[in-house]
Amino acid sequence: MDTSSYLARLEALLEGLPPAERQYAIAYYTEYLMDADSEDVEAAIAALGSPESLAAQIRADVAMRDLSGSPRSSHSSANTSDRNTHASADNWQPAGTYAAPPPVNPGGNYNPAAQGANPGNYSGQTWQNPGPGSYPQANSAAPEKKSALGVIGVVLIAIFALPIGLPIAAAVIGLVVALFATVGSLIVAVLATGISLMVASVAAIVVGFILLFTSWPVGLFYLGGGLVLFGLALLFNLAMFHLLRVIFKGIAMLFNSIRKRLSRQPKEV
Repeated sequence: MDTSSYLARLEALLEGLPPAERQYAIAYYTEYLMDADSEDVEAAIAALGSPESLAAQIRADVAMRDLSGSPRSSHSSANTSDRNTHASADNWQPAGTYAAPPPVNPGGNYNPAAQGANPGNYSGQTWQNPGPGSYPQANSAAPEKKSALGVIGVVLIAIFALPIGLPIAAAVIGLVVALFATVGSLIVAVLATGISLMVASVAAIVVGFILLFTSWPVGLFYLGGGLVLFGLALLFNLAMFHLLRVIFKGIAMLFNSIRKRLSRQPKEV
């Protein structure tokens, strides 16, 4: 697959991302391939992996950044002359403020937030005006944030899009099943406890209201106890809801860490 076909396929696979994220990714990887020497283009494409795998990694990075609420940086773009001294796909590293390691497999390191949302305007074989340009600002259309569970799904797709071996894939599947079985059991227990508390509080309130007409001290006792229990039930359910959100966010971060580690593994796993 040549450079133009690779980039065209990648752009098609990124359909649905916010325009700013999509255009930045295409510009970033276009420049990556253009900076490689002509004899190293095939090696650079091989290092990136398939367009499907790379697109999955980009989507996972965008989803994780939205989940964590990381602010976008306004750093200027990398200096083209610095990049030209590292044209080889094996040692190419963008200058500037990228925190990620050299993109031997940039699918696991894509992070437009670290570089800013403006790589410049590409024209022919040279980059014109690296920095301020016509790149659309990300805040022009705020993307809808995914839930933690949705991010987990995106990250898992990115993991299985990587060229990982069967033993690693089996281990990841086992981890997914174990985590979701544990969290599922916790959800069932939380729901059962929350419903039980709500039912008990409503029952106490009804009994207290009825007893008001026969023995008002006892009725007030049950009515007050029911109201207190109802308030505790609401607090419990609210606390458990936020706890589950934290748990799902933690699972998403765990899987994203696994994805980044696997993306740095050799291709022949």
